[in-house]
Amino acid sequence: MHTRAGRPRYALLAALALFAMALFAMAAVAPPARADLTAQELTRARQQLQAYDVHGGTVAVLSDLSRFIEGAEGADLREARFLRAAAATDLVLLSMGGTTPTLRAEVASALGVSEPELVPWLQQELQRVSFGVYQPVAEESRWALDVIESGEVDPHVLHDGHGERRDMLYVHAVVDALGREGDIERLAEFGADPCAEADATSGAPCDLSMFAPSGRRAVDALREASRALTRLERIAASGEPLMGSLAGIVAADGAILRTTEIHPTPAFAEGLAIRGVGSRGVAAHPELLVVVEPGRVRYAYVPAARVVGERVVVTTAGEPTLPRWASFDVRDDHRAAVVPYEDVTAHFAALQRQRPHGTVGVASSGEVTGIEMSRILVSLERAGLPTPTLVARGLEGEARELHIRLVGEDEGAPASVYIRLGGYSIHLGTHLIDMPRVRDGDGLHFDLAGLARRTAAGAAEPAALRYMSSVAWADVVDAAFHLRPDASRELLLQIR
Repeated sequence: MHTRAGRPRYALLAALALFAMALFAMAAVAPPARADLTAQELTRARQQLQAYDVHGGTVAVLSDLSRFIEGAEGADLREARFLRAAAATDLVLLSMGGTTPTLRAEVASALGVSEPELVPWLQQELQRVSFGVYQPVAEESRWALDVIESGEVDPHVLHDGHGERRDMLYVHAVVDALGREGDIERLAEFGADPCAEADATSGAPCDLSMFAPSGRRAVDALREASRALTRLERIAASGEPLMGSLAGIVAADGAILRTTEIHPTPAFAEGLAIRGVGSRGVAAHPELLVVVEPGRVRYAYVPAARVVGERVVVTTAGEPTLPRWASFDVRDDHRAAVVPYEDVTAHFAALQRQRPHGTVGVASSGEVTGIEMSRILVSLERAGLPTPTLVARGLEGEARELHIRLVGEDEGAPASVYIRLGGYSIHLGTHLIDMPRVRDGDGLHFDLAGLARRTAAGAAEPAALRYMSSVAWADVVDAAFHLRPDASRELLLQIR
């Protein structure tokens, strides 16, 4: 989607933005020179610094400014020191891209300091010139240098910024997160929950309520990035100095931002009795969500979000789209074998034609048995849909998932668990452990803590799960998410 060299490309953006503002400030309010020669020298320096030459040209200007500073005084001295510090900071930031490995050392040499001393020296120099007309740009230069030097952009620090530099860093941080593993969680760090704000102000229904809080914050980050990008595009078109140089970079980030969809994690409405698994598993991102209930199957497509023009809009792969659901009845033929339901298979086949390769997540609500869910799973398979993930409810109502593979009882694993009505039978290699149900103040229940403890040592090994047909599917879900709490490996589901 987009490439990276060395540190994230926001270093380049920050560098160009900072120098643009430095030059703009100097062009707008240039102190009078003490002599014609001085005016010519400073004018020439400003002109030479209107574009970066990272192959020696701009470093030479820094050297010229250093020599000029030795004999300058008053307003000329302040201007020259400011220009040198701002331009040198820009070059340091540019050097982080990895394409000019010697640039940082060259800048240090031009300033007469060692390379390890360069950044502290620049921070002190920017502090010294941070007064009067130079203060806004000097302070923002120091802020941006601190942000870039920290390695990763801290969302909280980024929120404290303002102006073009903040907008460019914000847009690029959002673009840099797109397409990465865990992109929703990373984007969520840059946004606020619009539903929480809506509840606090008007109490009106939120148009993003179908998404989990992390997804809503991720969508908000896209919205803010879109607004920031629009502001940058308007500035680039206004003729502000050096913004023409930024236009290509703004366009590149804009092309990524406006052509990428994100798939936020869906949230379950309170009325659905979906089994809760806390923080076990991983955030789910299915395109089609199926909820099996006694005698009925609900289904809905999970919307995605993308930037269109200056807005973020919700898109869908099919109908109905959350928060709306469609459903069909499951006719119980009372067969005890794990075979597809004919009518259910026909419904799923219609969904498969609508979205042949879409990802599927399956959850249950209410009193669903193991045999009923097993038959639903093989009906999905018969209809040609991909093997679904097992889905449950997380701490914030979000869908959390676990990847499974449907296998027969003859396909074993180093660790396997058989769920009986009376407890677990755990096979660890050649060892068989019987783990009956336990009784406490809440009554008789499966020993999930014991299951997790007994199987923790083999968490990196393949694991299989089998169950009696009459066991409640909610108990199967509990065992599955305790066998694979971090969802690092798929779980073999022995249902054939």
